[in-house]
Amino acid sequence: MAQANINPITRRSLISGTAAVASTGTAVLLPSLPVLAGTGGDDAKLMQPYDDLRRAWALQNSLDVTLTDEEFETGKLDAAMNACGVIVDQIEQCHATTIEGLRAKALAFLWCHGGDITLKEFTYEQTTDVRLIKSIVHDLLA
Repeated sequence: MAQANINPITRRSLISGTAAVASTGTAVLLPSLPVLAGTGGDDAKLMQPYDDLRRAWALQNSLDVTLTDEEFETGKLDAAMNACGVIVDQIEQCHATTIEGLRAKALAFLWCHGGDITLKEFTYEQTTDVRLIKSIVHDLLA
């Protein structure tokens, strides 16, 4: 039986396929990421929610910028944020086995932190584990 090529994550692929990215110090509301190719396993289940999150987050950001005070009261922004939250919950439930799957999870993580790719929330917690997670998110979304 032929096995699907799901591009498993190996140390070699992580080291050769990602590069450290210097922090620019600017917040990114929605990274400009490519549409991901379909893969096998749970990562295939991550591709649709990844695309859905990109679209829903773009809508959330546009509403956040364009809503008037009166329109804000209608709950449109809250509904858009809730839609993103549902998609993030779906992404959380899948097991990532490829770089593409991890990229989907990194985008969900970034949404949880308001799109701040600098992760300023962790500025005062510069332990090794925090520096590593910031580096992983930067690398995956670069």
